[in-house]
Amino acid sequence: SLWRQVRRLKHGAGRVALPLAGSDSVGLQVADEREPSPSVCARLHELEGRLREVLAGLKERHRRTIHLREEEGLPFAVIAQRLGYERATTARSLYFR
Repeated sequence: SLWRQVRRLKHGAGRVALPLAGSDSVGLQVADEREPSPSVCARLHELEGRLREVLAGLKERHRRTIHLREEEGLPFAVIAQRLGYERATTARSLYFR
């Protein structure tokens, strides 16, 4: 997912396939795990902006589900409980839509 790829770039995960318009992608190599190259930093900034745009366009329940899953690493059962959903499948469905 776009979210995971941004996180991998931030934390110097080496080679990352980044999505472009349509279904194409491009690979970027992080030369030094501590200091990404200027081109990687620019792409990361671009991707973070795109993520913010996409997240802003989602309904609140989708944003909260994604935040709990991606940022806090919670399983769907816990997300469902926290957000008051009856089943974990509800949280899972919101996450993957």
